[in-house]
Amino acid sequence: MQSRLHCNALSVVETILNAPIGKIQYALEESLKCNVRLTVVEQNSSIKQQFVRKISISVMNIPIIRATVTFDGNLLPDYILYDVLMKKLSIGQILEKNGIAGIRWIKSLRLNFEKNRLFREYEIINDKSTWFVICEEIDLDSLQAILEPHLVNV
Repeated sequence: MQSRLHCNALSVVETILNAPIGKIQYALEESLKCNVRLTVVEQNSSIKQQFVRKISISVMNIPIIRATVTFDGNLLPDYILYDVLMKKLSIGQILEKNGIAGIRWIKSLRLNFEKNRLFREYEIINDKSTWFVICEEIDLDSLQAILEPHLVNV
């Protein structure tokens, strides 16, 4: 079975996958030439400083990326944990603000043809310690729908 993705959408997917940590929103804005919104949908703790943050990245109010970020508050410096718990900045913005160049370690990347979604799981590592685990779901149908009516030249 083949993906139904047009070459413009493939170019945008490549932009997403190659964006530096915390720069997906900006990379999409540059690529699509429109506003892209990153929203912290929810954030809560389960037990003993174990946190889950759900985010959505939308274009024209259409979610194209949903992500779940898990992290252990015990592993983070207090100033990073404080910023994360404030829910005002993305993880990447928090790291950048504090001069931390984390490393992205890709754990998995898979395409689900039936749902036309791309799934990526990666860790953000700093100082040999996993600070964040991020699971992304990229909705390829929504991405294609955004591109088609506007014939965006990417």
